[in-house]
Amino acid sequence: MYQSYRHYSLSEQEWDPQRVSDIVDRIGQRTVKQWADHGAWWPHPLDDFNAPPGLYIGASGVVWALDALQRGGAAVPPFDARSVLLAELDSVREAGGKLPYSDNEPWLIGGTAPIHMLLYRLSEDPAHADAVHEALSRNTEQPCRELMWGMAGSMIAAAHMHRLTGEARWGALFRAQAEKLLADARDSGPGLLWDIDLYRTVSPMLGLVHGFGGNISALAVGQDLLTPEMWGRVVEGACATALETAEVSEGKANWPSVAGKECQKAYICHGAPGMIIALGGLPSRTELDTLLLQAGQLVWEAGAVRIGPSLCHGTAGNGYALLKLFERSGDPLWLERARAFAMEACAQLERTDALFQMPRCTLWTGDLGVALFLQACLNGAGAFPTVEHSP
Repeated sequence: MYQSYRHYSLSEQEWDPQRVSDIVDRIGQRTVKQWADHGAWWPHPLDDFNAPPGLYIGASGVVWALDALQRGGAAVPPFDARSVLLAELDSVREAGGKLPYSDNEPWLIGGTAPIHMLLYRLSEDPAHADAVHEALSRNTEQPCRELMWGMAGSMIAAAHMHRLTGEARWGALFRAQAEKLLADARDSGPGLLWDIDLYRTVSPMLGLVHGFGGNISALAVGQDLLTPEMWGRVVEGACATALETAEVSEGKANWPSVAGKECQKAYICHGAPGMIIALGGLPSRTELDTLLLQAGQLVWEAGAVRIGPSLCHGTAGNGYALLKLFERSGDPLWLERARAFAMEACAQLERTDALFQMPRCTLWTGDLGVALFLQACLNGAGAFPTVEHSP
């Protein structure tokens, strides 16, 4: 049901909240120190040096994470976030024409929208809110129907801006894009499925980052902005598709990257962990609840991710799925299991530190995402960074 060589069994470590808290503080402190000492966050050898700036791997993601960690109680030293964001904004503008989707404003990679959103939070300058609205509005007609590059990411940003400002224009933008998203779904029975146009390939992808899961997650994040009829269609269609496309065996469930293909991955981007995050925002239904618990069992039995501790295809990302099940079910077993993943992520982080002798200052691929997961395990919260809770 997944490629077992991508994972390994968790080591037996006692949950140690003091160690976890110390690591969270240390990540925040050394991240700020690197900027203070060098005026930059160095690219890590494990990251793509040519990746465009943005929330996923850029300085704006670092600012987002440091702010979230501080609000969650971590000891993060002060730094000039505004200067960092303005520099990132210049970098994004310079890289704009080189991106695969140069006509749109991707939410996680290369976009100006999250940078202006963070600048708005710092200053409440309406010019930054206007810039976010203008950027997101450009995505309504572009064809990429997924979270990282496409309209689902714009919808998440609009929902977050609605919560920050209370302005009606964000709800109107969210609904307009939701209507377009729902209209673009395949006309195939009760389910909701999209042909995802990504990197010049079109396929019915399912994952949280690049497919059905991300679209459902976006709709769920802004469910209070939808009409009852629209939300009803989302719930019915998402449940039908989830049940139809899942592979279930021996009390475990997983999903392939593309509908109809073989299951291979069990990551946040593709597979059960991301689908738990995406579907966890839907109302409780017996069949769906059972399926999500089966997916959680697969995540638990698969264990740690060999690639490393990060959010993206890493142990922390998979651990967030277990936190989501705790949040959804109230069963402390899932919090206990999430904390076991947290302890393994700590060990992975320490091994990576020892090997490279430098921090990995990114949100989705590096230390900051791990710190957010560790903090979430301390607090028992399951909202996934940049998707389910706003900067």
